[in-house]
Amino acid sequence: YNLDHHFPNNEYNVAIAEAIAWRNGLKLAKTKNVKLDRIIGDNEEIILRVLGLEPRATGFSSLNEIIDEIQKTLRELSINPRSQVQRIGKTDNKTTNELAFAGSELGEKSYVREEDLPSKVAELIRQEKSISIRNIEQHYGEGSSLVKDVAKVGATVVGIVTGSDRHQLRNGGAGCIIRNEQGNLVIAAVYNLDHLFPNEYNVAIAEAIAWRNGLKLAKTKNVKLDRINGDNEEIILRMLGLEPRAPGFSSLNEIIDEIQKTLRELSINPRSQVQRIGKKDNKTTNVLAFSGSELGLNEEKSYVKEEDLPFKLYQSFQEDKRIWRNGVMDGVHYTQY
Repeated sequence: YNLDHHFPNNEYNVAIAEAIAWRNGLKLAKTKNVKLDRIIGDNEEIILRVLGLEPRATGFSSLNEIIDEIQKTLRELSINPRSQVQRIGKTDNKTTNELAFAGSELGEKSYVREEDLPSKVAELIRQEKSISIRNIEQHYGEGSSLVKDVAKVGATVVGIVTGSDRHQLRNGGAGCIIRNEQGNLVIAAVYNLDHLFPNEYNVAIAEAIAWRNGLKLAKTKNVKLDRINGDNEEIILRMLGLEPRAPGFSSLNEIIDEIQKTLRELSINPRSQVQRIGKKDNKTTNVLAFSGSELGLNEEKSYVKEEDLPFKLYQSFQEDKRIWRNGVMDGVHYTQY
């Protein structure tokens, strides 16, 4: 499926893309009268929401509606998500993610013969089948057959804006902004993340890098932060210690450790000084992060004068300042990721 029609809708993000993959996959199974034994996906947020272990997403009505559809179809298919849904790592789900990437280029398409698949997807499926057969023979003896219909779901992150990251056509960026009590610029920094592709890049990594780099920037410039705002719930929960360490994502865990260490060094209490805001309220930082995806490989850039900001970023920044002066935003030194 191609999801370009969702742009420039502010609600479009990785969770929406993953949820659409779930919904469409389940509807496909229902239409084709396929009984699913197991459903595998790599997105923790969607799995938790499907299981009812995460509250409804505030301000994301489209995501909530799609989750409702998923839960309804699971009931219609007599699938128990607590026993039949399994989370796997992105490495184990690369076939589906490769197929999803093809959707960003090809549009909606279905395949019933392996020889018709895009060549890279077909090769990955052959590799998966080889591994599955070996595993079955190890457990049940050579020549055994174990027939199961397994649905894998995945979504590409091409063209997604989320938090302080914009990822388009395999480019990524992260950014942070530090302001003073009047809302004026202290310093803004932007980073290109193309070097993370294709193996390590995901939205959580990009968000965490924005946090880590922003805190290190404040430490280097000897800026006392009164409040920190971000729009990514996963990173905030992990940084607060309210989410377990991410299995299979050592890079993310290491960056979270760095964030927590720097918060302690800066004497920042995350439970009272960190606030989650909506993506609309974090628009300026997202514009900054997108500019990072346009920089050269590994390039970074900083700004200390508002007049040096790129035009679109400058406009968004000035709009923020008008809101700031109306008392919506305040703080001694304030940073956004």
